[in-house]
Amino acid sequence: MDIETGQAERQDIRPTLTPDLIVKNFAVATALLSLAIAAISSAFMFGYFAAFDNVSSYHLTQFLQYSDVLQFAFNISQQMFLIFCGFGLLTAELSRRLNQPLAPIDAQTIVTAIITPLAVWFMLAANKYELSSAFIFFVGMIILIPVISLNMARPQHALHLHRLIPSLCFFLLGFAFLGLYFGGAARNQRHFSVLLNGESQPRTLHLITSLSRGYLFFDAGNQHIIFVPDKEVKMIDHEPQH
Repeated sequence: MDIETGQAERQDIRPTLTPDLIVKNFAVATALLSLAIAAISSAFMFGYFAAFDNVSSYHLTQFLQYSDVLQFAFNISQQMFLIFCGFGLLTAELSRRLNQPLAPIDAQTIVTAIITPLAVWFMLAANKYELSSAFIFFVGMIILIPVISLNMARPQHALHLHRLIPSLCFFLLGFAFLGLYFGGAARNQRHFSVLLNGESQPRTLHLITSLSRGYLFFDAGNQHIIFVPDKEVKMIDHEPQH
């Protein structure tokens, strides 16, 4: 009996993150939110860079500053908003079905069945239905939606760290795949005519993203990512695709 009591006590003292603890500690909540944004942005950024140059993607992330990560998070906020709107209902519906598999069909179920196919079609149409891009996109969503749904469906309100860490790893992996998907779309669409200091003629470059200190371009000629400081750029003009 004593042994069982001791084991129960040891299980009760495992560290947990409860909503009440976060609300009562605003500084902790702010730090966790900043950390979550930085982690998601970094994972998305790694996949995004890999779509342009998979060799340089890891080395590029080592040279970025924290302000660059936050600015990149702001740049991808539109994509994240579209994903949340398109697949948030599916995630909520799946988490509810995990708790109540035989729950009756209601308005949420019907709206989810309508919105989800439209969201999938929109994402694929935006990338011109390329098979490789569709595969990358579905892998990312197949990772993200079940992981989020399973964590939402847990009956206990506390998040045990030994369960949170594996979920976080899969969560970041899913965002890396989404970054790879959106990076591929940007590589095919974001063509710009760029004139740099010391050059007499503009050249066609792919704009990867803007950073706090300059721009990241992809030069299709040598298949390499280049960083150009703000002061070195004389002109950036959109070049329509023909």
